[in-house]
Amino acid sequence: MYKEYYHRLSGLRKSSTEKVFKRVGLITPASLKITNYVREHPSAAFNPGAILRGRELFVYPRIVFDYYWYVSSIGVFSLDIQASLEGLLPEEIPTRIVIYPSRKEDMRGCEDPRVQELDSKTYILYTAVEPSPGGVEARQAIAVLEDSKAVKLGNFRLEYMGELFNTFWKDSALIEARNKDSVLLLRPSIPLENSGYLEIGWRSVASLKELTVSADTMEPVLLYEPFEIKVGWSTNSVRISSNEYLVGWHGVGNDYIYRNGLALLDSDGRLLAISDYLIAPEPTLEEFYGDRPGVTFGCGLIHYKDLLIWVGGLSDYAIGIWVADFDKVMDKLKTVSTSV
Repeated sequence: MYKEYYHRLSGLRKSSTEKVFKRVGLITPASLKITNYVREHPSAAFNPGAILRGRELFVYPRIVFDYYWYVSSIGVFSLDIQASLEGLLPEEIPTRIVIYPSRKEDMRGCEDPRVQELDSKTYILYTAVEPSPGGVEARQAIAVLEDSKAVKLGNFRLEYMGELFNTFWKDSALIEARNKDSVLLLRPSIPLENSGYLEIGWRSVASLKELTVSADTMEPVLLYEPFEIKVGWSTNSVRISSNEYLVGWHGVGNDYIYRNGLALLDSDGRLLAISDYLIAPEPTLEEFYGDRPGVTFGCGLIHYKDLLIWVGGLSDYAIGIWVADFDKVMDKLKTVSTSV
């Protein structure tokens, strides 16, 4: 299937970064004060999901306290949106843990949340990391917010030829609800015949009731280019018209640096337009140096007035807030033709 789509989906991007986003805020783990756990300050807080309610920006960071197993949980804190855009951030930010390891399936951590409103509900897609004899296995998990509490719904499974299999993907985003099904973007890790994995962005149809994805509905959407090792989805989707959704993506370059761009998709999850890189780590001490140097990574995308706000992780240790003029961002997206 990959070869079938290759000639239509490759060669769409260049390796350059068009810096239309400006970082206006930096939140370090020392700024967070955990209010519902005996350890008050994490060692790292990064890769946050985000959602806007009125003037309140709710941020859902991935939190790490120690490095023995490097186990993550997911917290939440709120900021005033206007103050945040002006760089006025509190010195101390009260933060609650809302998703944490509580079963074998996520014993090694709950990572990289994407927060998405869909069908009158607020979902959190996150990676559940399960220990295994070979190391760890990443599962696509989902929770729903109920009265400010996150309730785990479980892990997605793949439906293939009448059987169900554990998922082998992460970096997912929901786009649209259709009757009993929803459009889900996903990034599976598919073993290659010789070595390594094929890691690209796909679209699919998923059941949020059964937590299943039909293999027959999966199609490639986002391919890596010759200057990249892999790509994946980075953020929640943002609806900008009746049939258009913005979603952030990341590419891992041959230099092992994580950079980010945006894709415009229709309500079926098919690609309409795509940008080159729009956000990349600056070669500065606070941006490039961290627990995993050279990373900018989602997971929160918000359309606010005439602005586009990207709330993301910096080098696996801190949180950045980037902002750009919405129209200038849209000008950077190149229309693509992907008709069969």
